[in-house]
Amino acid sequence: MMLLPSKNPINLYPNGKLTTYSQRRSSPLGLSFGYDATNQSSQYNNPDGNENGDQKYRPQQDATRLGNQGTPSNAGFTALGALADFATARRSNSIQVPLRQPPPPVVRPLLSVSQPTSRLLFKTYFSTIHPMWPILYKPMYDLTGYDYLQDKIAPPLLYAIYSISACVQPGYPDLDENYQDFPSPQQSFEAALAALQQTGPLNLLKPSIDACQALTILALQQHGVAEDASAALLCSLASSMAIELKLHRATTASSDATDTQVRSRLWWNIYVLDKMLACEMGRPVHLRWEEQDNIFPSSSESDEYQLLSLRSSGQNRVSSVKTHTISGFHTTIQITVIMERISRQIYSIKGREAINERSPSAEETRARFSQDLKEYKDMMDALPLKLDPSNGNIPAPVTITNMVWMWCLTILLHRPFIGNYQPGGKDAKDPLQECFVAASNICNILEGYADNLPMLSCDLIFPIFTTASTLSYSIKQSAFEDGETRRRIDLCIRWLQVLGRSWKNASTRGEVLAQDYKPASRIPTPENHLSHNRGPQNGTGQWSMEDWSFLNKFSDPTDEFYAMDADFRNLLQGPIA
Repeated sequence: MMLLPSKNPINLYPNGKLTTYSQRRSSPLGLSFGYDATNQSSQYNNPDGNENGDQKYRPQQDATRLGNQGTPSNAGFTALGALADFATARRSNSIQVPLRQPPPPVVRPLLSVSQPTSRLLFKTYFSTIHPMWPILYKPMYDLTGYDYLQDKIAPPLLYAIYSISACVQPGYPDLDENYQDFPSPQQSFEAALAALQQTGPLNLLKPSIDACQALTILALQQHGVAEDASAALLCSLASSMAIELKLHRATTASSDATDTQVRSRLWWNIYVLDKMLACEMGRPVHLRWEEQDNIFPSSSESDEYQLLSLRSSGQNRVSSVKTHTISGFHTTIQITVIMERISRQIYSIKGREAINERSPSAEETRARFSQDLKEYKDMMDALPLKLDPSNGNIPAPVTITNMVWMWCLTILLHRPFIGNYQPGGKDAKDPLQECFVAASNICNILEGYADNLPMLSCDLIFPIFTTASTLSYSIKQSAFEDGETRRRIDLCIRWLQVLGRSWKNASTRGEVLAQDYKPASRIPTPENHLSHNRGPQNGTGQWSMEDWSFLNKFSDPTDEFYAMDADFRNLLQGPIA
């Protein structure tokens, strides 16, 4: 038998009320609509059909809400007929069903920056951040010019660039007067996150090159403002997105050359940042050298020869220095590979067990990595990028940073062995002596190029902190205590002040750690950065109060491998005994 719809609009509510739960279960469709307009309080029916039962299950519907006031046509009531009659009634507006409208989407206010301010932020980014972290393919942006990039770059990436540029104090005397709309790092950071989710919260998880670049820069920005937990999470998301985009794999020969360089730069910067955060925070690495085959970025690009204006040490002369951006970044990747292996084989759980058990394999691992670091230094000395104070030339910032990190890794390699070292035993090298020599070399490098310290990256904060911790520990052990060691600790504290103040506008800092501390020698002041012929200017011969909380998140204070860091933190709270 063919089922035909009723000719009359159907009332699905017998007796002018919504069918009960049990009645609708007996219906093939169990349809129900609306609520009781005559009673604003919710009314419910008993599932057993008792209208006076506990009001619990389904809202009632007053019959007057329906267009048809008559008795329902039960004859011929079928599921198909009900659907057809309801559709007909809906088209004729004889049934009015109140629909719940979704709330309007929340439009988050994004950042509004004038063209002059935007130009300044881009100039700051490409002159201070890019030479150390070539995340972006700069030649592509050079074709557009800083004045027009604001309209060409995707909003998440645009605001991410603003967020990290705003952290760097550019030093322009007229900044406050001519750049009234200069955004704070926090404003830009929040705008970048909002832009990543502008089309919906899940858009943050949608892989794309623009989003991956933005997340990487935001992770670097959070690292610079001492929000390392946020930096690690953002870097982890960028790492996962990079894998999803297959950035870890080499492109084919037929791939577009620009796309190949964009992908290569992005991948290797994520790789480096992942290792740096793992090393600084004492956490496992996420990306492994063995799991990729992407090529290094090409050093034949125009930003390889970008020029920076740097000041010669102890002179008023300003020189133009080639950044060697990409070839220098190659050496960054190479030292990062050693960093990864030290993190995985020395600071891993199994590596710690071997060291604490004085396993011969642990000593062999230490000797092998010590040789790797020596070979890296020999390689750097053979390159045009080498540090050579004797010729009076200013090295590229990437060279200074990488050599400082090489000596920092030397400290990280040897210091877990200090507790188990037995003089005159079978151990080849005294680990404390190796750490002390490395810390002294870091001080020598930074003291030689201290005039340009504000131009250097915040990546130096952790090596300087580690250096000061090592020197402080050596004094406590009375192994190498002398006036020069104390002077170097003073210098480390001042360098931390200079770098900390370069990024202070973005930091969320709480506890003030520094108390009155009397320096052992005349050391530089923040007013003239690192001029070497003036002492503290507050008239008391003591440090002014400083906020050292940005050092709290380095390493793990409960970890025995980082025990000596606690000594330096205590030192910042008072004078050396």
